[in-house]
Amino acid sequence: MLSEERDMGLHIGLNRIARIALGYAAGILLPLLTLAQQSKISAPHDPIAPRAKRTIPLVPVPGSIAGGPWIVDAHDESIIYLKNVVENASVTITPVLYLSNGTKYQLAPVQLAPSGIAKVDVGASLESMGVAPLATLSGWVELQYNWPWVPVCAFIRVVDVTRSLVFSFGFAAPGPLTSRAEKATQSQVREGMWWKQGRT
Repeated sequence: MLSEERDMGLHIGLNRIARIALGYAAGILLPLLTLAQQSKISAPHDPIAPRAKRTIPLVPVPGSIAGGPWIVDAHDESIIYLKNVVENASVTITPVLYLSNGTKYQLAPVQLAPSGIAKVDVGASLESMGVAPLATLSGWVELQYNWPWVPVCAFIRVVDVTRSLVFSFGFAAPGPLTSRAEKATQSQVREGMWWKQGRT
């Protein structure tokens, strides 16, 4: 009889604890659910101002940036990638290829739309000008423009699929002109790369 009363009391006590726990859980979860069901209210913000119209006339200034090297042969192909950094005007870029022997090839001008991109295949451009496509050629590139500042971001990518090699080279504005005497007294550090071709 005593054991039955103890079991009954224990059962009643557990039921009370479960009810109290459920009451606390309901008291916490119900407000959260009602908050979650409230309609969304947009955060206050200032309206975005319209894009400013260009009112100051821009005076074209001839300029250029240079980069390289580029390599074209039976295995390597070189692509020049161009990006117009001017968002509200188109820009014309004229690539000029310089071979390692000093020969100069001016390519067709590239019209870049506002914020537009383009690419120039060096090998295909030389082939269209009558240069043998399988000849081993290398050199550097000059990108000419008429703009008050540098309006283009560019780089050259040299890809050799056969040897699984990819090289990327950026462009930079030419440095200040100095005399030969000043150049002789200045110390310069040059960094580059080379590899020795082995038997394949």
